[in-house]
Amino acid sequence: MLIAAVLYMNDDAGISYMNSFVADYTALGGSIIYNESFEKDSTDFMVQLLKLRASGSNVAYVFGNPKLVGLILKQAKEINLDIAFLGSYGAEGNDLIDIARNAAEGFVYTSMPMDPDFAERYKNIYQKYPNMGIAVGYDATSMILKLLHENSQDKEQFRRALSQLEHNGVTGLTKILPSGDASKEITLKMVRNGKFESYH
Repeated sequence: MLIAAVLYMNDDAGISYMNSFVADYTALGGSIIYNESFEKDSTDFMVQLLKLRASGSNVAYVFGNPKLVGLILKQAKEINLDIAFLGSYGAEGNDLIDIARNAAEGFVYTSMPMDPDFAERYKNIYQKYPNMGIAVGYDATSMILKLLHENSQDKEQFRRALSQLEHNGVTGLTKILPSGDASKEITLKMVRNGKFESYH
């Protein structure tokens, strides 16, 4: 099992993803030997990256938005930090590749499928490909509008319909669990030749 490190943005989402990764990784027998946060307005990650190199980690899980992860990957390459970087769908965006450029190559992260027709339609309108946040937001809006159209006169009926919802959207199948959480299709992606592609 690889020895891992975690770098995460210091907000509710970052702490949640960090806790989930640490819990699951250690449950599988892995070891976390370096774990540190950074602020969402950070631009210089050299202190964290030098500590990461000194830790002896084989792999680092990084949670942040596309700009922050792009800066981390870029600065890691500048100090020749040769380890594998993993992340989540929050890093998928144009800023990651624009900032990190070839330092982003090989970055592997968990994400969701995205309908290529939706991506092309979005690009034709906005001259850039959508990030996963845009696609998830599109699906969320579509689900709410559908439920409102079908249950607009009855709040309790709306609540029941939401709790039983299964929606096949541009990010695949979404199911609402009894807990109120959403269950989504998960896939692995990576940066390859300057693009976000399925990992295979």
